[in-house]
Amino acid sequence: MSGEKPNTHTTVTREDFRAFASRYEIRDFHDLLARWDRINPPKKITAPSLAAPVDPFRDILLNTRWKLNYNPSIPNKEKDVVFNPDGTFGEGGNNNEFRWAAKDAFIEIWRESGLLQNKFKFDESVGRLVWVKDDRARGIPFQYFYRPGR
Repeated sequence: MSGEKPNTHTTVTREDFRAFASRYEIRDFHDLLARWDRINPPKKITAPSLAAPVDPFRDILLNTRWKLNYNPSIPNKEKDVVFNPDGTFGEGGNNNEFRWAAKDAFIEIWRESGLLQNKFKFDESVGRLVWVKDDRARGIPFQYFYRPGR
């Protein structure tokens, strides 16, 4: 086995064959390729979609009214919050709730300074974003987001 070359494969496209036939002026081969195209036309390759993948959690964030209870120890310390598709906040945004990022039913809220404000997890049983302990977070613990009327 020592000294043997590894098994390698090369993919050759129809265009490669055409270029070879043209370069070496092999008319029969060129005609064979044309016949091959008539019998088995090349498949059109479409570019992958640049649209964001469907994420049900992200859809819930973007298409639902939310309220943030920003100080759970004091009743009624809450505000309306709008999650913008670009990862910023509309209504309710400030230097503490400046940017957001969502992944796998978790959401991180980032301050304008770049520090993590708080982390939340979507709890389907109550329809809320509930606070998750994260040692990097600088926000008030036990904050939560809820959907009014639910």
